[in-house]
Amino acid sequence: MSDFKIIGNPTPRVGEKQTYSIAENFTMNVLPFGEIHNHSEVFSKDVHWSIYQLIGNKWVHKPKNDKVGSIVKFSFFEATLDYEGIRLIAKLGNQEAKMDIKTQKSVERKIAYVDFLDANWNKPTKPFAYTDKVIVRIHCVNLDKCRGSVTLWEDDTPKSAQNGINKNNKATTLPIFIEDGKAEAHFILTPSFAKMSNAQADKGGSNEGEFHEYYVTVEIFNQKPFESRDINVLNPDYKKSEPEKQTPAQKKGPSKKEEKGIAKTEDNLHDYYEKTVDVRAEIQKIGDSVRETLNKAMMIDDSEGSNPQTGTCVCKDYDLIWGNKVSCDFRKKVVEICKDLWAVNYLEMANNLMAVMAWETGETFSPSIKNPKSSATGLVQFMKDTAENLGTTTEKLAKMTALEQLDYVKKYFKNLKNKKLEFVDFYLQVLFPASMGKPDDHVVFSEDGKGLDKHDKNYDLRIRAYKVNEGFDTNPKYGNNDGMVTKGEIKKGIQIYIEKGKENKVEIFSCTSKDVTTKNNWHNPVNNPQLRGWYSIWAPERSIHSNNITGRSKGKHDGIDLYAPAGTDLYACVDGEVNEIYYSESYGNCINIKGNYEGKTFWFFYAHLSETLITAKDKEGNSTKVKAGDKIGKSGKTGSSATALNSNQVHLHFEVRTTNARTGGRVNPFDNIKELDRDVIKEPKKEAQP
Repeated sequence: MSDFKIIGNPTPRVGEKQTYSIAENFTMNVLPFGEIHNHSEVFSKDVHWSIYQLIGNKWVHKPKNDKVGSIVKFSFFEATLDYEGIRLIAKLGNQEAKMDIKTQKSVERKIAYVDFLDANWNKPTKPFAYTDKVIVRIHCVNLDKCRGSVTLWEDDTPKSAQNGINKNNKATTLPIFIEDGKAEAHFILTPSFAKMSNAQADKGGSNEGEFHEYYVTVEIFNQKPFESRDINVLNPDYKKSEPEKQTPAQKKGPSKKEEKGIAKTEDNLHDYYEKTVDVRAEIQKIGDSVRETLNKAMMIDDSEGSNPQTGTCVCKDYDLIWGNKVSCDFRKKVVEICKDLWAVNYLEMANNLMAVMAWETGETFSPSIKNPKSSATGLVQFMKDTAENLGTTTEKLAKMTALEQLDYVKKYFKNLKNKKLEFVDFYLQVLFPASMGKPDDHVVFSEDGKGLDKHDKNYDLRIRAYKVNEGFDTNPKYGNNDGMVTKGEIKKGIQIYIEKGKENKVEIFSCTSKDVTTKNNWHNPVNNPQLRGWYSIWAPERSIHSNNITGRSKGKHDGIDLYAPAGTDLYACVDGEVNEIYYSESYGNCINIKGNYEGKTFWFFYAHLSETLITAKDKEGNSTKVKAGDKIGKSGKTGSSATALNSNQVHLHFEVRTTNARTGGRVNPFDNIKELDRDVIKEPKKEAQP
């Protein structure tokens, strides 16, 4: 082309879709600046478009935004306002054109659009299946710090949550909070959703077909509800209909005797035909549908697993809020504890206890989770002194299984046996017992002493504890940001965990007399694991394992980065042995531990350590043995992170490998270690990483 250049708006407002082209035959009303070009060259479909972001002195390619075509559309969102620079590049053969983009603030508040991503934050390349995770990313303009909700619906057409059909197809609702122009909600496509979808089809006399269609509605602030496009989810009950094949006898037709009425055809006679198949080809045709088959709920005939009085699955007798976060054995033990302590209203107290543990563990129910600002550890955040009064330590509690730690939860609440308690007072037994039984306007914590009794023996403690618990005051849903936390504000705050817990009850129960699970002697590599959030901007999504991460120079990350301020204790994850300890220019001080997890051998790799607390070999020259929970080192800034990181960016780089080699064999920790997927906080809060 004689004049190869990009036509389009170099100063777009965020949230507005912009058209760009290298063709020059647009009319006045198409070109954003009223430019008229008289060349009439034919549009080329082979123009390749890319977006680059300036980070430091380097232009970093953003491959997820690549497009091909003579005319393309791009939308730029609020996070781009903070970029040092944005460059749009168009290439056609050996020709290249550039346009530097400077985004402008929008005056409009709106929900711009919704992305559906898979569990690795990538755009899906195939239909989802039940039990998959679906990440819904919502892009907004001028709605930062607003709260809202995202609801997942099964679509039975016409698409609208308000029409007579779809109003019954609500799968679940999750809360969201907008930061940097976006929010995320993580949905698990549970088998119960498939049951709902097929049940609705049965009511309407229709066939759901090979796929179920789902969409989301987003409600934020006072915006008009936003409806997304549909995604496809494979229907596990779908069976492809095939024309009925005639048997040899059917092909032959009636006999002479039958034609004359002498012989009577018997309906119960069996006739057979044979079919030759290529088994390998048939298996290949099944492909991913194996997943759907395995996703279907299985009914097990096992009288030992049933309640002899009701005939129902015994697990259903322990149907508690937050039940889908824990095992049947865990729910059973919670009920047994509450039957012993509060026989009159044990079920109410069991639900209260589940809500308290959900709140205290950030919904993880992890026995090893630790508050980064204190010694608080475990299911009800036992403090150091509390643990010692119960005859243990926070270190020992962190190494227990959840079932084992429930024994200490029972001990902790034993002094409340047979007492009739309001839920807020039950929670205050964990948070601040001195405020139990007080009126709703009672000040529990204060930023500067306002509202407190100076003669209260806990006066200083109530002031010190305000910072850790200020969320009760600053969250507009239940606080008024006046520098005081009242009992009434705590009451409103924790009630949310009762309501939210109802949305997290078990939906499918199954019983078996055999323990088919393996007990993993697992300890997280750090206590209270959460993804590192701070880079040049707040971007915890950069800390996952993926081959395509926006914001990383190579777009790739072989492990996960866990927030771990310098000097944080690091732990062996499993029972095993040290494979090697060495120093790397990029990874700094490293430890590699070999161990088994659920019958498989893995190598667990720790990087950027400030010091190691174990040796590679013992005195006899054999590989050093470790137990899950052993302290093996401390986090730090070594290797490539030695001078590059601020204090709130220091982290543990952690990998799970299938080989002992220093390169290769790296797998996604969240896909292979269920405790990591369950316990690691994937959407950490900024205030948790000061």
